[in-house]
Amino acid sequence: MPIVLLSGYPQPGLTEVITDDAHAYFMRKPFDVDEFLDIANQAIRGAQEESYYLFPG
Repeated sequence: MPIVLLSGYPQPGLTEVITDDAHAYFMRKPFDVDEFLDIANQAIRGAQEESYYLFPG
């Protein structure tokens, strides 16, 4: 299941943990709607692709 974490506060080491997980996405505030939609679509596409490989056909 994809996770999108939104934060306005920098957390040392957090972005490294998030980027090591293929199902996790991090967005730093402030962001605009287009940036959010881009990340959300990436997360959804990744989940759909994984679902296809787990349950083909």
